[in-house]
Amino acid sequence: MKPMRYMEIEMKRAVFSDFDGTLSDGYIAMEFLEFLHIKNLYSNNCYHTQMQLIEDFKNNQITYGDWICRWAEVWADGMKDQKADIIEKNAKEFYATFRKNIYKSSFDVMDEFGKKGFHKVIVSVGSYEVIVLAAAELGADYVFATRCEMIDGIYTGRLASDLHLMTGKADCIKRYAIDNDISLENSAAMGDSIHDASMLELVGFPVALNPSEELMSLAKKKGYAIRTYSNILEEIKKM
Repeated sequence: MKPMRYMEIEMKRAVFSDFDGTLSDGYIAMEFLEFLHIKNLYSNNCYHTQMQLIEDFKNNQITYGDWICRWAEVWADGMKDQKADIIEKNAKEFYATFRKNIYKSSFDVMDEFGKKGFHKVIVSVGSYEVIVLAAAELGADYVFATRCEMIDGIYTGRLASDLHLMTGKADCIKRYAIDNDISLENSAAMGDSIHDASMLELVGFPVALNPSEELMSLAKKKGYAIRTYSNILEEIKKM
């Protein structure tokens, strides 16, 4: 019997990018929450809890990580008993006006990654209902975002994802890399907040894009590329 020959698997590359603050201005999930609340499609009690969480974060009473974690939990709770088809319809209506907040350079950056053969993956704690619309327009190949549990088309009030945890983004990337034969060493990641740190640490080409002060400090210590939406394209062209 002849010895078995093993075929070498060609590893692929990917770019994993946050959305809010990284590819767009503002917080899409918070604006969508406001939109739904005005239309009486989001719990009033949970809405006020969300507003208090923002104040607590601004007043340094909770960390950014704590805020994100609680935001996701309260987001799901506030959606309880809503119908999925109605929320989907409203998500499209909302996104039609929000899309102008996406940086023009973000489209160029995603196009450039596509030309270089990278898988383009959006990894956001934002609500899936609207992140998926932005990701589609940006030409992303896959989306990780905060999902709420639904049974028979009705929101249950519980989360169905763990992106809000500090290691949530890293865990998603690891799973995606295994499932798609992605070489993380040859991949890139872009983020603007400390919540993106676990994601940036996994790849060979980490970029702190429009970084917060906390992420800026970490990026300088780690030697990450530091860019803004106005000069990120040149960094990508060098990869």
